[in-house]
Amino acid sequence: MARARPDLQDPVQHDRIKNVEVDRFFIREKLEENIIAVSHIHFDDQLADILTKVISNKIFFSLIGKLGMLNIYAQT
Repeated sequence: MARARPDLQDPVQHDRIKNVEVDRFFIREKLEENIIAVSHIHFDDQLADILTKVISNKIFFSLIGKLGMLNIYAQT
């Protein structure tokens, strides 16, 4: 006997998941049409890590430099 997925029983979660499914199929379609390409990014170059993970000082300052934030108080 098949059970309904718990996330589909909650209307709020269902709407969120439905949007993810639509986005996933949209991206997949664009990849197949060669409109977009996904390339590998080495873990040392993952700029989002500065916002989402505990990282070493070395990696932190490297990513800050890549984001152009060496001195946030400097005049532009």
